[in-house]
Amino acid sequence: MKIGFKKIGKLYKGNTHTHTTISDGKMSPEEVFQKYMSRGYSFVVLTDHIRYFNSDRYNTDEFLVVPGVEIHVEHDWDGSRDHHVTGAYDPSKGETFEDKHQFTVPEFSEVQGRIDILKNNANLAIYAHPVWSRVEPEELLKINDYDAIEIWNNECDFWSNTGNATFHWDYLLSKGRHVNGVASDDVHQKDDRSMGGYIMVQAEKLDNASIADAIKKGDYYSSTGPEIEYFYLDDSILYAKGSDCKSISFINNARNRRYSGESGTKSINHAEHKLTGEEKYVRVEFEDFNGKCAWSNPIYIGQE
Repeated sequence: MKIGFKKIGKLYKGNTHTHTTISDGKMSPEEVFQKYMSRGYSFVVLTDHIRYFNSDRYNTDEFLVVPGVEIHVEHDWDGSRDHHVTGAYDPSKGETFEDKHQFTVPEFSEVQGRIDILKNNANLAIYAHPVWSRVEPEELLKINDYDAIEIWNNECDFWSNTGNATFHWDYLLSKGRHVNGVASDDVHQKDDRSMGGYIMVQAEKLDNASIADAIKKGDYYSSTGPEIEYFYLDDSILYAKGSDCKSISFINNARNRRYSGESGTKSINHAEHKLTGEEKYVRVEFEDFNGKCAWSNPIYIGQE
């Protein structure tokens, strides 16, 4: 049996990409954290531009602030392509940057350098909003050692319809790249409509080490609304269950398959699908009647 996700006990709702007045956000860190806490989030990775955030003074037993940053060359986007990468502290890798560490362009003039500086200083690296950045999918094959790609960026979707990067994700997976996907917010504004992309993490407990380890292993699903209870492969049959939705789709490199309710208005909350033998990977996607989605991380076929 191979498990893509299985809910066991409590899940921790989190956001891996958000901004405050430390860079170009419109809310203070205190305002941002309060907003997320009031919406039932358990953790947030603070990823202000260029300046690393590393403080535990906002942490409580119920809410965790993970140190992080977003790095790129230009602070203000001028319409040309650029690569953005967010970092999230992984304590298992040792010490990381001090609070308010300021990055300078020579440290990371190329995108691989941006990933390397994060990974070499005990951070997970997540490739941010490739559609908004006008990055072609094949460019991502030339970059190595990032832990995940943003498959959904809520603010990019709301403000410019450039938030959905599942095409880029499936391109990488179909080419044999093993990479997880995350849904995030990238909040800059006070407008609550910028909020809505998150991950549900299956971790041992709510601390930085456990959350980082679970993200690194892919023990989570991404969502803008629906829930996933389980997604697994057993004896060539895929099984998925979650929220009552409009459809459940098994996405892969060979031939996708969507299952829907018996009528246009009847919901579906579980589905089974038999492999054809041509798949390299399969992921599951739940879509509700409002267009909200949940995405599992992939199961790799024929590989340990």
